[in-house]
Amino acid sequence: MFTKSNFYSVADFPMDGRYYPTTFSVRDEQLHTAMTRQANKLYTIPALIKFEPLMDSAIELFIQRLREEFARPQKPCPIHEWLHFLVGQMHWLDRLLSKNPIISIGPPSSADSAAFAASQLQARRSGTDRHDIGRPDFLDEFLKLQEEDSTVTDAAVMAWMLSNVIAGSDTTAIELQSIVFFLSKNHKARRKLQDELDSADLGATPQWKDVSKLPYLDAVVSEAMRCHPVVGILWERVVPPKRLDMRKVAAALYSNFDVRLINPKKNFDRTAKFFFFHKDLDVIITERSRGSRDFEPGET
Repeated sequence: MFTKSNFYSVADFPMDGRYYPTTFSVRDEQLHTAMTRQANKLYTIPALIKFEPLMDSAIELFIQRLREEFARPQKPCPIHEWLHFLVGQMHWLDRLLSKNPIISIGPPSSADSAAFAASQLQARRSGTDRHDIGRPDFLDEFLKLQEEDSTVTDAAVMAWMLSNVIAGSDTTAIELQSIVFFLSKNHKARRKLQDELDSADLGATPQWKDVSKLPYLDAVVSEAMRCHPVVGILWERVVPPKRLDMRKVAAALYSNFDVRLINPKKNFDRTAKFFFFHKDLDVIITERSRGSRDFEPGET
């Protein structure tokens, strides 16, 4: 197995004078198994569907704000605006700069996300967050797991919370932006998607059981993710002390592939750089799934 390198340590979070890994940054395979064993069941499709009402309210608020800020006053909407800071190859700088215990230097780090998660956890336990118990969220489920299993520590709850906070923000926004961008550039694809959505008669807040049956929408999302992957950095893995494909690769070296370079390569698809390129839907789905690659071997 190709285990994670110390590159991932920038996602560790401080708590009570120590640093703890998240489910994303954990480098120990046994610890990774222990951290994810209890929470995995919360991320199945049947479990996630329970949170649809929370998504509906978020979508309704989003549409309301778009109408108030841009549609009614007829102003252009800068939907693409976002900013992402990341400490990459010099991961040791993270604790010297952003996570410096004396004075924080540089852009926000995972410590800011940890502080936010800790405040939410404290507010939930004290009852000051005005949470509607009739609309349970992930934090309710995490605390329920802790009640059922005495081995689940506050650090584990924080790690689960941070996985949602970090993974559910920039990554989702980037893909939504790429979908809008590519559809804006490809009128034929936009018309086909619009026709499919109109014929489905979904309403303002469509449910998963309905949108999951729309093949062209699924193809649009997959194609946008292939053409513009969420992360454009190298996910480092440590080469194990074995041969790889009969080639001699020195053990302990850091290895990685850049998905942004691999996905558009012509050896996978002669038209891979182009969004859809006016092909039949079945051909698109088959070729794109075969041409999309990522580097994630390893248990952690």
